[in-house]
Amino acid sequence: MNTKILVLTITLLLCISCSLNKAKQVETNTDTTAVLAQSETSERQKMTDAEIAAAKILLGSMGVDTMSLSENMTDEQVDAALEAIAIYTANPNNKSLNEIRFGHWTEKDWYDNDYFRFLRKCIDDCLKGVDSENTRPLQDYRTMINGRFFIYDAEPYIDGGLFITLGFLEQAEKVYRTVVYSNVDEDTEKITGYRLRGFRELEETSDITKEEILQIIKEHPENKLW
Repeated sequence: MNTKILVLTITLLLCISCSLNKAKQVETNTDTTAVLAQSETSERQKMTDAEIAAAKILLGSMGVDTMSLSENMTDEQVDAALEAIAIYTANPNNKSLNEIRFGHWTEKDWYDNDYFRFLRKCIDDCLKGVDSENTRPLQDYRTMINGRFFIYDAEPYIDGGLFITLGFLEQAEKVYRTVVYSNVDEDTEKITGYRLRGFRELEETSDITKEEILQIIKEHPENKLW
């Protein structure tokens, strides 16, 4: 299922070359199996970088520990990975973790959700001087992340969680990206916790002003300041 919900109307005004127009990938890309299958030859000695990445993504969505995957996998390890993927994808009842995370979301959820709330908490904790794995990615930006932020775009991150593009009201020209990862209990299909995975400022900037942001939010109140 490929759907796209723009979280903020002002993305139309954002002068950046990025992935804001990509479709949301809620389901695992079925091309992954094909990519891996291409390596299944008698001369195979190792997996390519692309195959390793594809295997990690799909096996990770199945709850398999992918830390040991490397380009030096033996033929037997590659065969075992391919077999596990084939068995998993053949069962129509299996869900990827991102399907569990986002498959039931309504349009409202893309504007108002716990991923944004968790990001707000991480920023608040960072500004208070809290040192944790969820505030360290923000430490280099402490002087720039004061005040409320708004969402340009949010979409499922292929490695799990929500990929967020955001800006801050008082420095509207700066654009940032982050990933909020969520832990999933596959038995209950519930989110059990969140983690901040990186935070960076983009080289591209926005031409939108603080006044324009406030006007858009006034006209489209589903958009929020966090």
